[in-house]
Amino acid sequence: MSRRAKLHAYMRRFSRPFVRRIKPREEFIPEPAQPKPDTADMPLIHSTFQLPTSSSFLTTPPISPISTMSESTLLSQSQLDRVIRAEQDAAYEKAQNLDRERLEKLREERLREEELLRKRAEREEQEMIRTQQEAAYRHAQNDWRRWARRALIPTSQGRDAIEFAVRLPCGKRCIGKLPSDASMELVHIFVETLLIPPSFGPEDDPEAPPEGHEHQWGFRLVTTNPHLVLPNDTNLKICQLELMMQGALLIFEEVSDTNQQLGKASKRN
Repeated sequence: MSRRAKLHAYMRRFSRPFVRRIKPREEFIPEPAQPKPDTADMPLIHSTFQLPTSSSFLTTPPISPISTMSESTLLSQSQLDRVIRAEQDAAYEKAQNLDRERLEKLREERLREEELLRKRAEREEQEMIRTQQEAAYRHAQNDWRRWARRALIPTSQGRDAIEFAVRLPCGKRCIGKLPSDASMELVHIFVETLLIPPSFGPEDDPEAPPEGHEHQWGFRLVTTNPHLVLPNDTNLKICQLELMMQGALLIFEEVSDTNQQLGKASKRN
């Protein structure tokens, strides 16, 4: 007899007295004989310590709606995590681009400021150099005029001296006397000595011209009636010009400034 049949008979044996107490007594009716069940067709009852021989119970668990819902929930959470991660990456990249653009803009502004400062420094340096060159040129020019007053202008004029008048740019009118055989270049030199400041007396004039100074003529002498430009010529004598013999009024006209003279001197060097 199988275990199931034994268990069934055991339960029937012990449950019959309880059924008799509840139900009223009836005439005993014998139960029809039931055929014994075939043990081959009955499923085996496993004990607590016996595992099923088939591995399908372990490998293929039953699928329930709860497990399907869990997998769907996990899939949705994974997709949501990917979306959030993609948004975070995009926001981080955007912030990186903004920071990069901001740094590039700051770098360009810094370069522009440095370029402006460099150009300003160059202009200031060039202006300082030009001012120094101009001051040095004026100093050397004044020394040359003082030397010319001492070395080139004759002190004794003689009886045949020619007198003429010169009007300077400041409006001052000066009278000059030179020998009749003096050159027109000497007339220009005499006029230039009139530009020496009064603070420099003749007794302190240098005995030699300034070293390295190349004199530039920055003026010309003209007459008003008639309007003529007197030549600055070494070979032309005063006595050869009838206008000078009559005591002409010579007008001092500037033809170039110190900057132009400095430019010519720098080209020569």
